[in-house]
Amino acid sequence: MTNLPEPPIELLPCPFCGYNEPSSPHYDKDDELWVICCGGFDCCTMTYANSEPTVIERWNTRATDSRLEVAIGALTEASLVLPKGMALKSVEYALATLTGKDGI
Repeated sequence: MTNLPEPPIELLPCPFCGYNEPSSPHYDKDDELWVICCGGFDCCTMTYANSEPTVIERWNTRATDSRLEVAIGALTEASLVLPKGMALKSVEYALATLTGKDGI
């Protein structure tokens, strides 16, 4: 039986700055942990775990933003009772707040 090469590890971009080339998982002998670092300019994001598969899983895990789900529900309800222009401004404000952008 021949050993096939392992597929390359696929890491998602940094969840905070979007940098597309995080470090490959490496073992930190001092802390005795596996680490993945962002490597982006001015970004210090790191993920730690006790095993290589776990650190990869943690790096690639993205939380769903429950605030967005709550905001969508509230805005949907508001759109039923608010004048159209006011509801649209509320949507724009909520999106800007949640995404950190100045409007749509």
